[in-house]
Amino acid sequence: MVKLGSQAMIPLLGIAALTIACSVNPTGSGPDGVEFSARVDVMESFPVQLVGRLTIENTGDERVTVVFPDGCVALLSAFETNGNNRLVWTQSVACITVLVPVDLGPGEQRSFSTPIASARDILGADLPDGEYLIVVDLRPDGEAVALEVGTVELAIPR
Repeated sequence: MVKLGSQAMIPLLGIAALTIACSVNPTGSGPDGVEFSARVDVMESFPVQLVGRLTIENTGDERVTVVFPDGCVALLSAFETNGNNRLVWTQSVACITVLVPVDLGPGEQRSFSTPIASARDILGADLPDGEYLIVVDLRPDGEAVALEVGTVELAIPR
């Protein structure tokens, strides 16, 4: 089951996509006129698999460059939804250690995907099946930005 407050669920060839846009410069970081938006695609298998999608758009009138510290431009994390909103999992992968500049002219966009994560990756042996808040994490220009994309019901064979 996929929920996202008042947002609609969009099925596409067996994939349910959650989409939510984040406000411009959600943490005050990055150049003026840069908008980050994110969604997570939920591949309805058992256990489900998730992939985050990040779009960076220059909504300003001048060329801008946003620099990411490594090849992992966007990664996923999961939080409890029981009122604590406690971080319970962060995606951990080997990333190429080279700066990734994203140069955008006015009106241009660039998209990135996270590595695929399964419910088994997230829940492991310790976390219970249930609803988890999924976040797409990025680090533009040395700042930490977390884009909440919605909640997903995760379960694994036990």
